Formats: sequence, structure tokens, C-alpha cells
Amino acid sequence: MPLIIEPISLESVAPGSDATHNLRCDRRYHQLRYRSFVNGVAVPVESVIDYIIVKVNRQERWNLSVPRTRLINSTNLFSDPIDTVTLHWAEPWQEGYEASTRTAWNLIGQQTCEVKIKIKPQAQGAVVAIEALMAYDFEQLVADANFERLFGVKAGTIIYPHIRKAVDSHALVDGTITIQDKNLRQNICRMFFFGLNADAEPLDRVIVRADDVLRWNTNRQEVKDIMADYGMNLLDSVPFVVPFDLNGRTEWLYAAKAMALEIHSPAAQTVDLLCENIHFGWN
Repeated sequence: MPLIIEPISLESVAPGSDATHNLRCDRRYHQLRYRSFVNGVAVPVESVIDYIIVKVNRQERWNLSVPRTRLINSTNLFSDPIDTVTLHWAEPWQEGYEASTRTAWNLIGQQTCEVKIKIKPQAQGAVVAIEALMAYDFEQLVADANFERLFGVKAGTIIYPHIRKAVDSHALVDGTITIQDKNLRQNICRMFFFGLNADAEPLDRVIVRADDVLRWNTNRQEVKDIMADYGMNLLDSVPFVVPFDLNGRTEWLYAAKAMALEIHSPAAQTVDLLCENIHFGWN
């Protein structure tokens, strides 16, 4: 089924306000795209939009600033124009149709989906405008035999995947920290480590153990080279990324009892850990 592209109508678009719009719960969404203007002129989107929050059935499923959204897109080699930010719910960087559409947000049968866009204050008298587009279809993700084996969900059941992005700040004391038992019983696709300012130091090494089994141990140059092999780019402005979904399809790390992240930094600093967690729901 082809993608359908159409405009989104936003309410309460004004400097310092929370612009909102709702998404109809009878389709599957692949991406939302927002372009910013001030006084009729396209401007860098980061100067207009602060962050975007999405709630499904009043539960938060997405909460991410515009700069970090754009950094993640660039990591996947899907950079946005300077005046635009795109929420990729499908993953066009994956290999093949099934893999690239697996995480598209299937809202069919859900009750509500609300998007809130926090707009930054502007100079007095400035007029802000946002042009928005959505891409969707009416397909549904259906559990296959492999999904039944992994989750015990009967093949043929309709699946409702959502990517949830959460941020936690951690101070790297003397350049090293071990984070214990965070993100347990979650399907972690990727871990992004962001600095709190522009001069944040790249991390030297990240080691991940799940349920006392070593799952990741690389320095920054090694992960940069590996990501390049798989069609990704570790930007200089991103201290570190741990991608568990390197095989051209959506995969994840799961820890039931223990999760330990050993983080090495050349200097003491504070970093934000953002985990892309995929949540599956089914009726």
C-alpha cells in the first residue's frame, strides 16, 4: 500500500506556546515532519521548536528535544534540512520493506494520540508559523511464527509497536561511572550518550553487561568504524552510541535481572543517556 502524505493542522502556534495537534487512530504513521518560519521566512527549526511530546491514550511515548532528534536522524544518515525536524517512526534506514516499516506506529484501534510542540519565545511582534506533514498508510503489523516464539503471542495477532525515548543524566566522576540496573525489562534498540553542552568530551569506551553476560565492549573509534560499515555515522558532536540493531532489522537487548553500563570518559562530565526502547502492545 502506498504512503499517503498530507498536511497537519496545528493549533495555538505562537511564541512561547504549546502548539498541539491530534492524530487519527485509524492508520499507521511512518513520519511527522515540521518546518519552521518566523515572519514568513524559513529559519533554523531549533530556534523555534524546543521539544516534541507524543502521548498515546494519554501515556507518553515520545519526549525529545529538536536538537537531539536531528542528531539521531543524522546518525542514521537521514539528515534534516536546517529548517526542518522529522519524527521517524518507521525506520527507512533498515534493509527491506518489512524491516523499515516494522516500527511504524500502528494507532488502529487506539483511543487518542496527541502531539504537543513546545515553541520557544521570540522577539516581540514576531509571527511564528509551522508547516507540518504526516506520512501514513493503513497497513498493520501482524505477528509471525518468530514473534510467537519470542513473546508467546499467537501468530496472526495484530502488533502495536512504539519507540519510547527516555533521558537520564549521569555525572562521570573522575571520568568513569558504572550505572546499575537501569532500563531493566525493556527492549533497548540503541543507547545514545549526549553531552549537556557543545564542548562535551567524546567517551573513551562503553561496556554493557545484561544479566551478567557481556553484550558490548568497544572504544569510540571502534564503534564509529562499525557503524560506518552498517550505514550509520557517529557524529563528532555525539559522545557515544551503542547500537544493538546492526543487522538491518529492528533488534534489541533485554535484561531481566541486571543491567550494568561501565562508561569511561577522558574527563569528569555529565552526560545524558537516551535509550530507544521499543514497546510492543497487542490486543
